[in-house]
Amino acid sequence: MSGEEGYSLAEILVVAVALATVAASVLAILMPEVRSLYQKAVGAVTDIMGSGF
Repeated sequence: MSGEEGYSLAEILVVAVALATVAASVLAILMPEVRSLYQKAVGAVTDIMGSGF
């Protein structure tokens, strides 16, 4: 499974998470309204999951 030109799944995941974190940070800084929308979305999803269980 190990090749000099291949990447392991763990490495790909780490890079993806790092990029997503940077992108989220940039968005949060540039557009504060995105953060409030995100919080509203998370709240709505939490409400839906809470009522489902």
